[in-house]
Amino acid sequence: MDMHISNLVENLSQYKPKVYINREDITNIKYINYLEPGLLDFDPNTLYVGDMSNLEVTLDILTKGNILIVSEASMPTSISTNDNFNIIFISGDCVLAVFNKVLDIFSEYIKLTEGSSKLLETLSQGNGIQEIINMGFQLIGNPIFVRDISFSILAFTQDIMVDDYVWKELTSKGYQPYDGFQYLMKNGFIESTNNVKIPVYFKNMSDAEYKTLQKEKKKISIEQNKNYMLRPTFDLEGKVKISRLWSNIFIGNKVIGQVVVLEAFKPFSETDMLLIKSLSDTVSLELQKHKYYENLDGSKLELLIVDLLDGKVKDQETLEEKLKFVSWNLKKNLRVIVVTTNQKEISNIPIKYVSGFFENVFGNAICVLYERSIVVVVGTRTDKKLSDIQLEKLKQFMKDTGMFSGVSRNFCRLLDLKKYYKQALDGISAGKHLKKDMLLFFYDDYILQNMFDLCSGQEALKEFCHPSIFTLMNYDCENKTNYLKILQSYIMSFKNQSELAASMHVHRNTLYYRISKIEEIMNVDLNDIDDFFSIYLSFKILEYLE
Repeated sequence: MDMHISNLVENLSQYKPKVYINREDITNIKYINYLEPGLLDFDPNTLYVGDMSNLEVTLDILTKGNILIVSEASMPTSISTNDNFNIIFISGDCVLAVFNKVLDIFSEYIKLTEGSSKLLETLSQGNGIQEIINMGFQLIGNPIFVRDISFSILAFTQDIMVDDYVWKELTSKGYQPYDGFQYLMKNGFIESTNNVKIPVYFKNMSDAEYKTLQKEKKKISIEQNKNYMLRPTFDLEGKVKISRLWSNIFIGNKVIGQVVVLEAFKPFSETDMLLIKSLSDTVSLELQKHKYYENLDGSKLELLIVDLLDGKVKDQETLEEKLKFVSWNLKKNLRVIVVTTNQKEISNIPIKYVSGFFENVFGNAICVLYERSIVVVVGTRTDKKLSDIQLEKLKQFMKDTGMFSGVSRNFCRLLDLKKYYKQALDGISAGKHLKKDMLLFFYDDYILQNMFDLCSGQEALKEFCHPSIFTLMNYDCENKTNYLKILQSYIMSFKNQSELAASMHVHRNTLYYRISKIEEIMNVDLNDIDDFFSIYLSFKILEYLE
């Protein structure tokens, strides 16, 4: 594992090193060695640490290399400007301490680099966020959980016991309760992490410890630097007993959640601070596979909709708890509209453009990208169908964008959102099967087709047709008549003989005679509700089967 000399110098800042880079081509270091007296053959990939007295004066005959010199004497210009060497100079009589520090820095760097590689390898295997967290636990050695901005828990270290209020709540419920959220807000946890791009270390300490820290400006536990932010916490009413690290998960410049590590099993090291940042970056890459995270605008409401669609919210108590986190402005009567396209990636269509259209037409709407479709939840004043204006605008929008959509039935119970999402999808599926040139499909118009889809795999649908339909078909074939078509028009017009006779350009008596003849051929009574419905269903089945 190569470590650039600048990274090493940065971690030696407490010794105030002076650096002389004369060879840019050998600034990456792979190994650390002690500078033995009389050494003439240097490896350019090794950093040699030692006293200046061990270094030969005749440097012009030596090979190129990297040297860290510790000495109370001043650095000769002949050494600092030698073209063969990069020199780090530390003033003092502490060779052994510096050498051990360098070994520690290099060891931690290797641990960090290998840890980051293992996280990326886990990501590439495609086993999901839980496996990434499992690997994070192996590397850091402390309990980890991941939550999104709606405080839903996406993954956590399993099969361990942790004596912590927050941990017990989230592992048992799968989300962080609202009272816990209020507590975090009250104590400044949320505010402290807003849009912070480095990990935040919430160090739990007593009031006395905090005052001592302020008075003596002591550095606690680990050295604070630009790699993390220290946020002392105290007076936590027994709610949070364990110190913890938070690292925001970003997609672009949007915070979509946090990775949280509890200092439960061992103290944090400097490397842990860097590993949690690498862990949150890896989780971000995993979540970007789910396009709704990439496209959401930071709204907890959008994530609640996704949780409902995923079936993660299973009871009213959990739903009501989650609704406390969001501002729900939709009216009681709801519909789900699924917008999709024949293109492979609907994400190529800007979701804000679609959202803007629906908000304009319906007054209020929630749009999320979900499973290669845009799912829209709209609220209406009544449970009636869409107004003519809304209907025309929706049709025109589908035509202009080349998309198509399915519209569910009206519903009031938010917990049933997933069911009505499936209705909208079923409307699209059935509608496209029957009317391939249409772009807007209402589930109500295709309920029978949906029923046929559900049972078609169990038994041939033709078995559900009224047997006399086939008798009439055979009669038409043998006698060159069109009674089947007349019967279909009669059934679908709900026996409106006047309107049907006018459309056929025949007298009502003529139509009446033909209907009577059809009843005679089929041996049915079309005034009987059971016969009428059975024949109506038969035509719907034949239409479905084309």
